[in-house]
Amino acid sequence: MLLTPLLVCAMLQYMQSLQNLYTQSGIEEFPVRTLPKVKQCRSDAGPDQPCASIGYSIIGTKRDVWDPAYDEIHKIMEKVADLNDLSFGNKQKDVFPLSAGGSEDLKRYLLQHRN
Repeated sequence: MLLTPLLVCAMLQYMQSLQNLYTQSGIEEFPVRTLPKVKQCRSDAGPDQPCASIGYSIIGTKRDVWDPAYDEIHKIMEKVADLNDLSFGNKQKDVFPLSAGGSEDLKRYLLQHRN
């Protein structure tokens, strides 16, 4: 029982030495795999039932999805939309934010929009 802390330290030291060997070996780059483009969502539900090719929710302190605090997230998602030849913006577009706030806000959105 008294040897347990020593054995844990030895195991951690061994794991660290393996990691050091790995990073010094020069094998840090992995092949880049390109993913297929996201297909554009097609819906016959009408304009009040948006069809999101990519919908995302923001977990944060603000409940307004267009709050300036979330501008960086929107820039990233706009880039994702551009790379997939999709339009970015409001609910009439292919890529748009679903909700912001807590997990309950996302749950509420998903329950209200079951398409």
